[in-house]
Amino acid sequence: MSKIQFGCLITELPKSTLPASAASEGGPYLFICSSSIPKATDSWMQNRPAVVMGTGGVASVNFGVGQFSYSTDTWAFRSNTEEYSTEFLYRKIQQNLSKIEYAGFEGSGLRHLRKDFVKSLIVDMPEPSVASKITRILRVIDKTIEKTETLIKKYHLIKAGLMQDLFTRGVTSDGKLRPKCEQAPEIYQETPLGWIPKEWNVALLDDIAKRGSGHTPSQSYPEYWNGGIKWLSLADSWRMDNYFVAESEKNISSAGLANSSASMLPAGTVVVTRDGSRLGKSAILKAEMAVSQHFMAWTCGSSLDNLFLYWTLQHRKREFENVATGSTIPTIGLQFFKRFLVAHPDIGEQKRIASVLGSCHEKIVSTQRELEKLNLIKSGIMHDLLTYKVKLVPEQKGAAHV
Repeated sequence: MSKIQFGCLITELPKSTLPASAASEGGPYLFICSSSIPKATDSWMQNRPAVVMGTGGVASVNFGVGQFSYSTDTWAFRSNTEEYSTEFLYRKIQQNLSKIEYAGFEGSGLRHLRKDFVKSLIVDMPEPSVASKITRILRVIDKTIEKTETLIKKYHLIKAGLMQDLFTRGVTSDGKLRPKCEQAPEIYQETPLGWIPKEWNVALLDDIAKRGSGHTPSQSYPEYWNGGIKWLSLADSWRMDNYFVAESEKNISSAGLANSSASMLPAGTVVVTRDGSRLGKSAILKAEMAVSQHFMAWTCGSSLDNLFLYWTLQHRKREFENVATGSTIPTIGLQFFKRFLVAHPDIGEQKRIASVLGSCHEKIVSTQRELEKLNLIKSGIMHDLLTYKVKLVPEQKGAAHV
């Protein structure tokens, strides 16, 4: 085991001339910016592996492989020695990222990475053959994580395609999609919402569900708060878009309820955010609760299934984003919701549509749970390998010994 100053192990790469705005959705090349999430672009700068760190905001690191580019708000380097690969140095930066986040930045506004701090880090370096084995082990885990992430993206695309088909073609009683409109125009009708099956109806949402909203009790009266009544607010936006919401960040009292325009909404009520940066997120209340004025809410009547309404709102989220007004805080006005039209089949078909989408959603959720487990496993293994808690010995015949 050797203690080496990190700067002695690296060669810095030229500063990029590409701003972060050079990102191009669908571009063929990896584009690494200060964000921890890689993007894409239309041109490449490097074709050998490199470590790329963000230089502004928070500590972030990515590993560039293949043909890739990096933006002006990054710092790129690679190994200058044959003993330790660039990929292993990337792992050492990952290991020290919290230390860099805490002490490796300067500036009171937008913080900037101190390259000298990173280069001055004293790192424990194992025998080169052990470093190679650590790199291979972690690479296998990363490949598994990448495959799982790709699977999640695939399921999201499948769900998006299903939603488009289900809300234009529906599902017959035998569980099949109707033929497309161009294949069987005689079974479709033209409506303000587009072409839909003839058996379906178009109605104002207000005519088939009871609309409600909410309010925020005065903050000037402490007795209006913390009284055990669940109260959904924009602080709960992270809970939305995942079917049901059962808890809330804040709660109000019976006095707060009585002295505001808020009201109790029954379990099963469908809600959607109507303003702010998380506009258009929806959910179904799993328990009785009140909501703030930032939500619209509907209690479904006998001709509308609440799961079908939830998926309808999910399907039309882009529409909500497009009609919102206001440059500072985008907002959807009440008049929009008063005129909001919904295409709906009979209850039986609504439930079939909701069931298909629900199954697809559950597949995404279960795969996301698998991804979370993999990341936890990776974190534990990285810690054990890079702190040398697990002792690896040099290979004799290509097999690793622990």
